[in-house]
Amino acid sequence: VKVVTPEQYVTTDSGLIYLDIVVGQGDCPKLGQQ
Repeated sequence: VKVVTPEQYVTTDSGLIYLDIVVGQGDCPKLGQQ
């Protein structure tokens, strides 16, 4: 199934789709962090 979203949505390699409302300045989470 292909989900069509506006350009500002991000799709991860695992298929998670999200919208970053306010892009942060911090580090990205490390593998295993929640």
